[in-house]
Amino acid sequence: MRPEAFSRPIVLVGDEWIAGLDVVRYLPAWPVLNKGLPGADLGALSARLFQDALRLFPDLVVLCAGAHDLRKGRTEEAITGDLEAIIGRLLGASRPIRTWLCAVPPLPASWSPPERVRALNRRLQGLAEAYGLVFLDLHKLWADPKGALREAYRGDPISPAAYRVWGELLEAHLRAL
Repeated sequence: MRPEAFSRPIVLVGDEWIAGLDVVRYLPAWPVLNKGLPGADLGALSARLFQDALRLFPDLVVLCAGAHDLRKGRTEEAITGDLEAIIGRLLGASRPIRTWLCAVPPLPASWSPPERVRALNRRLQGLAEAYGLVFLDLHKLWADPKGALREAYRGDPISPAAYRVWGELLEAHLRAL
């Protein structure tokens, strides 16, 4: 799709992987509103869903969350359940909102063991498939030792180069619509 094909905004909702993405710099042609909140868990995102997304009647919501829930020790089942409730609200809106779901990228071991991140991402991919959502597998981009995102990501804080690659990934998926 071309940017002008969107009659309503594209809304980004999530934690710092969303919040830090400078949409003016990396997605300048697209009607994107960045509603990311650094450090946000699913409870915070759910509480703000109407204000940040539903009331705007967007053409698309890109949802990237779950890392901070893992960090807090929440189970994969609980995280998936919260995301499913958010997805249900988006798809059940008076005008169903196209939704894309992001994988959780690799996290510091102090946040969550890698096997828990992989287990959650398998559940998220299943959730995306069950609801017919586009699944943006950020984790897979890191798994590729030569992947651009792995090369660009240098830890916490997230580097500008990683946001550039993330913006390019989003734009490629938008153009492929």
